[in-house]
Amino acid sequence: MNKLHPPQLIQIPLARQATPYTCGVAALQAVLHYYGHAVRQDVLAAALCASPEHGTNYKKMVAYAQACGLTVDVYTELDVAELRSLIDRGIPVMVALQAWAAPGTDYADAWEDGHYAVVVGHDSAKFYFMDPSTLGNYTYIPVANFLERWHDAYHEEGQLFRVHRLAMAYYGLQPTYLPDVVLPME
Repeated sequence: MNKLHPPQLIQIPLARQATPYTCGVAALQAVLHYYGHAVRQDVLAAALCASPEHGTNYKKMVAYAQACGLTVDVYTELDVAELRSLIDRGIPVMVALQAWAAPGTDYADAWEDGHYAVVVGHDSAKFYFMDPSTLGNYTYIPVANFLERWHDAYHEEGQLFRVHRLAMAYYGLQPTYLPDVVLPME
């Protein structure tokens, strides 16, 4: 196992999704906590109407974050240069991609394995993520592989919509998360 250290890493909290369909909930929980809003996953899942059938609609996540005082820019067809620029400016970016499918899945053609993760870093060859399916570590995907996987589908009002390179940039508040501080237990 290689120890990778990207030149830019936004150290948002590592959050683990509680169910197979709450990756969006856990990803948003991590982003909110980074900016000083501690919300339990069960409370957040209920507020976002997360469901086993459809997961979490990104529009509900955006509205919730905005209600907490964050600014959220939503992109479709975001390019790699702009994604890198957002990360370089210290802005965590949630993306919708295909992940955690059965071995041998061709992610370029897959639409059934949607997953939310937060891009927290990059180097010339990889993007780094806070992946709510991975406990205790950040993850990475090589850039070319990420581009093949960076698409998803969502349901709204009974219709299926496909989106390419969906990204949500969260900013507007001062980060308050201090990963190197040990807090007292109350």
